[in-house]
Amino acid sequence: MPRRRDPNRPKRETLTRERVLRAALILADERGIDALSMRELGRHLRVDAMSLYNHVANKEDVLAGMVDVLVGDIPTVAPDPDWRAALRAQAMGARTLVVRHAWAPALILSRRSMSPALTRYMDGVTGIRGAWHHQGMHQNLSQPPNLLANSQQRNLGNQRQCRFTM
Repeated sequence: MPRRRDPNRPKRETLTRERVLRAALILADERGIDALSMRELGRHLRVDAMSLYNHVANKEDVLAGMVDVLVGDIPTVAPDPDWRAALRAQAMGARTLVVRHAWAPALILSRRSMSPALTRYMDGVTGIRGAWHHQGMHQNLSQPPNLLANSQQRNLGNQRQCRFTM
């Protein structure tokens, strides 16, 4: 005979990969990235840790997914004739991520491969670089715009907080 659900018990929110990854972000913000474990994540979500494996393969998959969520939340900036404003907006989006999640730069740098979200972010920076190229500037690494874009691509994973002024 099937068990009946207690009508007085609140319905649990459905567990999804997105929900697991967002909860991992919250847990890392509250307790630090080193406190993140499948057991702690399960406790945080009020589910058995084994049920997480229906949505993520293992802790490494959680960490990789966290990077995708974090970088995916950085607003992308379309290439603009005003490349300074576009590059600054892109840089400030990355800086906001670092300020909000102090542990994120180390996690991003620890990844062995580029995630789809990280690739999109870097493609956005590259697109902005194309805007100044179309304005007659050459892709010479000694020119200030290229130096800034190159440093922006590196600084997404840099633990120092940088102030970009243009």
